[in-house]
Amino acid sequence: MFAIGKTVNLGELLEDKNLSEITLSTIELLIIAHLRVRELRNESEIGQYGYDMMNDLNSLFGESWEAKSGTIYPLLSKLESNKNILTHERKRSPLGPVKKVYYLTESGRKIIDLVMKESLESDIDFILKYFNLLAPFVLNITDKEEIDRVIEKLMSIPAKGAALAMEKAVTENDKLLKKEKLQYLLDKIEQIKINLENEIKNSE
Repeated sequence: MFAIGKTVNLGELLEDKNLSEITLSTIELLIIAHLRVRELRNESEIGQYGYDMMNDLNSLFGESWEAKSGTIYPLLSKLESNKNILTHERKRSPLGPVKKVYYLTESGRKIIDLVMKESLESDIDFILKYFNLLAPFVLNITDKEEIDRVIEKLMSIPAKGAALAMEKAVTENDKLLKKEKLQYLLDKIEQIKINLENEIKNSE
């Protein structure tokens, strides 16, 4: 989904035959998903200033891509005026001036919930395959310290998965999901341990 964007049939989703398909770019999907996750985490409708949204997106992407006002604000306007996915209200920001706070519309929630439901498993598969695609390029790195940093990041992926499983639960949904993640992680660790022990025996 996130690699190529997504086309959604609004007529079927919103049960209105007068509505046609809508095509969302990768960045548009990330904006909508980001706002939806904030709602799900807080179990309430919650908006965000555009500036704060850019900071969150930049944190998500690290140094691989930079969200800039010239990109984000036109997309926010498009998602609001042309696609009816966002709405806004003006509020005084912590710094003083009155600014727009963006919220998802009900159709925006339905769209991102459907897209994530249909694409979640394939997105995870893509991420895992992408890591596998990146790995051989480590051989092209000549600087020893840089190689060590890259390998450390690659090998930290399982640890990060464990950290996500053990993160503090915020909502009731988080608590249920956390229990499932911890049980799966425990089962997976047991299997990995068995596989490692077999590898050690076979190497003797």
